[in-house]
Amino acid sequence: MIIGIIFLANVLHLSNPAAVAMYGPVDGYGTPVTPQNHPLWDTMITMLNHEEFPVVARITIWNEQTGAKVVWPETGLDHRDETLLAKLSWAVSFIPDNGWHNPPHDFVGFALVEFYQKSPFGLMPLDHANVWAWVMLGSGNFDNHSPAIETPNCKDLPTQSSWYFAYAIPRYDDPNHYGSDAYTTGLHIPNFGDTASEVTVRYRVGQRYAEAGQSWSFTKTVEPKHAARFDLFSELLAVGYPPNLNSEGHVEITTARPAQLFPNAVIGTKTYLFSAAQGFCR
Repeated sequence: MIIGIIFLANVLHLSNPAAVAMYGPVDGYGTPVTPQNHPLWDTMITMLNHEEFPVVARITIWNEQTGAKVVWPETGLDHRDETLLAKLSWAVSFIPDNGWHNPPHDFVGFALVEFYQKSPFGLMPLDHANVWAWVMLGSGNFDNHSPAIETPNCKDLPTQSSWYFAYAIPRYDDPNHYGSDAYTTGLHIPNFGDTASEVTVRYRVGQRYAEAGQSWSFTKTVEPKHAARFDLFSELLAVGYPPNLNSEGHVEITTARPAQLFPNAVIGTKTYLFSAAQGFCR
């Protein structure tokens, strides 16, 4: 059975145990501050239904650390159905009462959205839905003091054996960008497939550097419905990358067998106050 779907590469919520100490007991609207409503990181999911009829969006999230589906506290189910009205957009986050009263908290993962239409016989799968998504990760309370990063989504995620990131900066620490303002790259490789995949990650220095063409590689085994999430510089150090080398280049990700992976990257300073997401080259 073919069902219209959207793959969401990065979905998470991390509570902030120090929220009250950081923000005070209440926010500017008089709402009590909690670790959940002022999280370390949260995800905003938006969808636009451009069909002429309502569409039911079924959201399933995998916890990438366990491979299990995330359970919704309000229902005890491992998915959430939302009705998207025709020609309207819809938006929520995992902060309580920001669209959902009591959503899941404290998970790191990725998600799949499947589309259905209501009928007298129940939900009927749609093999295509003119629905589009936009997803953003944000720290704090999506305020102007915290970083936010758009994260990739797509409607088609074929199995393949190679993925490329046109830009990566494992380390750049100089008088203009030093300490917490130094640049780095984080990589995230979720496995939407049903079999484990051995992934080779290779970083190659770009042409503007004396080390142009030099490369370092390492491998990660990503189990089904799990993900590898890591700092590129730390992994490269373990395979011989010079600890004081500033460089820019690109990343090549390969597997021996085709796999349904959705690699994505974040380029930013160590604090993420400057940050930008990057999907793989298609």
